[in-house]
Amino acid sequence: MPARQESSARSPFAGCAILIAAVGVMAVLVGFSVWNLFRLDKELAKFTSPAAVPVPLAVPEGNEAKLNDLKARLELFRSDLGAEPPRECRLALDAADLDACIAAFDAFKDLRHTLSVRSVESDHLLIDISFPLNARPFSGESRFLNATMVAVPELAQGEVILRVRDLQVPGKTVPREFLGQFSPYRVFERYRDDSVLGPAMRQLTGLEIRDGRVILRANPGEKKPATSPGHAAPDGGDRTLKLAGLAACLFLVFAGTVVLLGLRKTARRKSSSPPDEPQL
Repeated sequence: MPARQESSARSPFAGCAILIAAVGVMAVLVGFSVWNLFRLDKELAKFTSPAAVPVPLAVPEGNEAKLNDLKARLELFRSDLGAEPPRECRLALDAADLDACIAAFDAFKDLRHTLSVRSVESDHLLIDISFPLNARPFSGESRFLNATMVAVPELAQGEVILRVRDLQVPGKTVPREFLGQFSPYRVFERYRDDSVLGPAMRQLTGLEIRDGRVILRANPGEKKPATSPGHAAPDGGDRTLKLAGLAACLFLVFAGTVVLLGLRKTARRKSSSPPDEPQL
């Protein structure tokens, strides 16, 4: 039966052709992803720097009276949060208070020299930042976002976040696409599991800016905001590389499944076909 033999012979070659096509498409996908990483690194270089510009640290030395007053207010607020029965409590912090917390308390030591509150404006904060960003993978380079952040603090599901309105870099323009990926900035996400700060944030019911101060409040009769914190700030090309790897894996799984189904179909066809008649 020459026709049947020719069909059977073509089936394995068809499966190999599908596999080769899948590998070719994956190669194109990986190539595009690598190109995109270089393009992203080139765009980051337009408004970032290869070196950090550490922001000043508000040294509490010589301000012991103000620091002691801040500690007393923080302790009173913490005590009020745990009062039984619950009662309304508030804590007002100006820019100097916020910077003093970073400088004086070890819980915030990771923020030192990377974030400093310059001022509390009418409806937003001006924050000087020096954030590390990952350059393209395997380059051994680093990029730093040295900028002034214009941000609005908000409370979202038991976490204080920053909705970033703008990133100001002297003499440079930060693309809106990057800004959209950067906001919200979850500066306090690391403290959600802290034994002191985590429970305190979860008890807050509101946050506002008034008279040059950030006011935190916990009101038993106030409903907590249901807003989701959102994603974290990007860290360079890592996310793009992960997405490319995931896409490549998914495509290989799809291509492998197609080839496997094709081979199974061929095997079933062979088993159900009558044996070839012997040639005389």
